[in-house]
Amino acid sequence: LILNLVTVDFEQPRALWSKVWNDQQREAYVQNVAGHFGGVKSAEVKARQLSVWAAVDQSLSDRIAKAVGHPTVKPIKMKPAAEALQFRAKGI
Repeated sequence: LILNLVTVDFEQPRALWSKVWNDQQREAYVQNVAGHFGGVKSAEVKARQLSVWAAVDQSLSDRIAKAVGHPTVKPIKMKPAAEALQFRAKGI
């Protein structure tokens, strides 16, 4: 069970996927993940994990889903970034 996900939780993996990696690196990642993830037997577990990848980037999730023969899914539900908890240093 994942609680209190906010959109900012996915900023770094989204940047890695869309801005850092090139097409060859993205394809290598998809194939690597699919090679391991394809062995998951539970459709519920597959759908839940695909929804996390969809929160990073829908095309990432769709490519993995296609590679493992699973239907595409929508992103996991998240709160907007404005609802993220604010952390403050005390007594420094």
